Amino acid sequence: MPNNLLILPLLGGFLFLHICHRFRFRAQRSDGYRLLFESSLAAAALLLLARLLVVGIRVSPGGPWLKAKWDAFAPIPYLGTGVMAVALGLVLAYLYNWCTRTPSKRDPPHRRGPLAKIWKKTRRLIKLRSRRNSELSRDREIRSHGNALIRLIHHAEKESLLVSITLSNRKWYVGYIAEAWSLDPQEAYFRLLPVLSGYRDKDTLHTIIVTSYTQIYQDPEVDARQFVLVLALKDVQMANLFDEQVYETHFSGATADRAIPEAM
Repeated sequence: MPNNLLILPLLGGFLFLHICHRFRFRAQRSDGYRLLFESSLAAAALLLLARLLVVGIRVSPGGPWLKAKWDAFAPIPYLGTGVMAVALGLVLAYLYNWCTRTPSKRDPPHRRGPLAKIWKKTRRLIKLRSRRNSELSRDREIRSHGNALIRLIHHAEKESLLVSITLSNRKWYVGYIAEAWSLDPQEAYFRLLPVLSGYRDKDTLHTIIVTSYTQIYQDPEVDARQFVLVLALKDVQMANLFDEQVYETHFSGATADRAIPEAM
């Protein structure tokens, strides 16, 4: 294959890595030569498979007719193989997303009926399966490649657990992670819905509670989303899961002061 056409299977490999749930989040974390190397490996596999398919089509009964039509449209050697590699990258990625997980009992059933209803339910089923497969892939990639802080943030978001965050300026927050972690290499921030906020004493580092948001959120006229904080990962000095009952029983009196106790 001419060198100028190698860009097509390389594009197919890149699309496969970024669309397929099995490799998507790993590809998001990669950049530079590593991403190029992994895209090249995928491109080599796609190129081999595409060449086999093209040869198989040529020896089929309709092969000579298809070849004549293609040569009349684009008389460039090996262009069909390159285009086939790009198409395979897209088709195989979406096929993997669909087939990697068997339907669960919660998936909407496929019922007989008018074509419009069948198509609508099928699209909804595809989106549901794709979303669940994406979540499974993200879980796997975070467990395999995420650092300790990212794994903690992801676990707290997934299980809806409270997390305690101490920043480099000694500010202290307890709250819920407000969005899923995407493993985008450019993502340097995360969002937190605070339940408690305060700071750590500069000498003892004991937590001093300044604000409790529990009663505020119970007000139906208050939109809790306006309290969501955007925090930088680089500013996090310490993080851990937070259990309100354990904190109140064992730590609130002995190791923490409250600047505004009536807020609780």
